[in-house]
Amino acid sequence: MKWMFVALLVLNVVLLSVQILNARNEEPVEVYKQEKGSRSLVLLEGALSVGEQLNNEADMCILVGPILKQSSANELLSSMSSQGLTSELVVQEVNKAPSYWVYFDDFGDLSVTDSLGEFKKKGVDSYIISSGKLQGLISLGVFENIDLAQGLKKLMKKRGYQAKIGELNKFDKEFWLLLSSVYAAENKQKIDEILMSSQKMLGKREIFCKSVASVK
Repeated sequence: MKWMFVALLVLNVVLLSVQILNARNEEPVEVYKQEKGSRSLVLLEGALSVGEQLNNEADMCILVGPILKQSSANELLSSMSSQGLTSELVVQEVNKAPSYWVYFDDFGDLSVTDSLGEFKKKGVDSYIISSGKLQGLISLGVFENIDLAQGLKKLMKKRGYQAKIGELNKFDKEFWLLLSSVYAAENKQKIDEILMSSQKMLGKREIFCKSVASVK
């Protein structure tokens, strides 16, 4: 019985070794995050030559990125071009966490200037907002944290003023390289070599080519 146990154990080890070797020899399947596209993706320069090569709205493109600096994106674009690869540079606006603007707009019988003077006399740091949707109102402070903004609002209420809080939307830019899906598949090895040499952790996502807008 002992020799049967040993034989089964050896057989299991051999089978496991074969499975590991087969798994190593299989080429991993690359997975893309698939999206229907974003209207905020805009081609930076010239006509959409990648898109012009595609006639069907169902054609797909690959975005490589995101790249946070345009200078870095331009370097990667140049590397692609030097290797004879066709790609385009696109930019996407990304929403960031808003700031919170505490402001005052209840002037009563006073003018904005007189209300500002009243705040100054009481040692309240304030100024008249010169632009944007709150133009002409009095700013009491801008905060990254909503709790701080609400704290100032409560403090102003104790002092007899009904302040309000408005959101300041902020945006950042991400840069991506655009290639047609078919072209990217045909030149996958060369593209991957360039991306590895760039020493940047870049992802890939798939979109409809027609969702990329040209510069107006």
